[in-house]
This record gives sequence, C-alpha cells and structure tokens, in this order.
Amino acid sequence: MRQLIYLREFIDRGINARDRMRCGALGRFHRQGGNALLVNGLELNSNDWVLDGGGYLGRWTEEVVIRYGARSVIVEAHPHFAANLRKRYLMNDRVEVIEGALGGASGNIVFSTRGDSSTIIPSTVAGETVSVQLVDIKALIGERFSSGLGCLKLNVEGAEYEVLERLISARLAARIKSILVQFHRNVADYEQRRSVISARLLETHNVVFEFPFVWELWRVK
Repeated sequence: MRQLIYLREFIDRGINARDRMRCGALGRFHRQGGNALLVNGLELNSNDWVLDGGGYLGRWTEEVVIRYGARSVIVEAHPHFAANLRKRYLMNDRVEVIEGALGGASGNIVFSTRGDSSTIIPSTVAGETVSVQLVDIKALIGERFSSGLGCLKLNVEGAEYEVLERLISARLAARIKSILVQFHRNVADYEQRRSVISARLLETHNVVFEFPFVWELWRVK
C-alpha cells in the first residue's frame, strides 16, 4: 500500500511539473497555483450557499464544504455522474444534487454524453445522447438563492455563455459574491460573447484572476 501511495505521489508530481511547463494561459494558471486557485480565497463561510454548475466528480464541492463549511447545490446533467454524486453525498445534508443541465431557459434538451466533455452544445463529434432537464439559472436563483449566492462555479462545456447572459440580462449577477467560470471555444462567436460578458460583469464585479479559456474568478464590488 505504501508503495502505491509513493507511486501516486510520484505520478502527481510529474503531471504537475508537466502542466507548469505548458505555454499560454494554461501554463500560467498552473504556475500560479493551478486548481488550488479554484478554492483559495473565495471568502465563504458556513452561512453561504454555492452553486456548482457541472459538478462532475464533486471534488470542488467537497473542497468548499470542508474548507468553508458552505452548503452546495450541484447541477450535473450526465446521468451517470449525477447518480454517483447522489451516492457520494447521500449522508451529507449540506450538499444537494440536481440532475439537469444549467442553462438560460427551462424545458428539456438533448445532451451529448462524452465523459468530462459532455455538453448541451450541438456537436459533430459522435457519441451517445440523452434527453435531460434544462435548469433555468434565473428561476433557480429566484427560487433557491433570493438572498444571495456565495459562489457560482461554471464548468458546463459551453453553456456558461447563455447562463451568464441570462444572469446579466435579468440583473441577477450582483447577487452573486463570486463567479468562477471556465469559458469554452465550442460555441459560435465565443470570443465576442466572452468579451461582452466580461464588459458587463465589470459593472458589478472585479477580476480576481483571469486565465482566458482556462479559469477566471470575479468578485462582487
């Protein structure tokens, strides 16, 4: 067992070193702290709620709940990942799992299941599809977080554009203390849409860090 632990630590160190040597925004992200940046300094406490859009394996929620004592609602569209999250947090009353795809409207939508790249965005890449519930971010904020949200984390494979556009148009962004988002390049006009979203967010938030199309964190003014 000890040998396996040492091997895992050796592999992790190798992966981290490789990531730090990357060029561009991804390399800068890892050299300046990597995934630790996604949890450090969120300014949360045990009274805060966080919304984990694209929960995947639940690691971000786990770190936030342990470190800050915050409560989390995870929205995960992939049926397999959602089922695993429900099992993982079955005995944890500070975490709730909603099986659905976070978006800018309600209804049902075709969802492409491609592991950690699963998405509601139409794609030419072959893969299985399922019909999933579309969770309107405006309705969810209004129903569950009317008094405010400690952090909105978005890793939703392209749906972040419509989610943020919906929040901004509904004048709800200012209710969210921190917005942690990974923008993707799998939608039309992604650069222009990101630029417009960023300009609008600057009206209510300051940039804490920004690694374009990797991760960025915004904090309310």
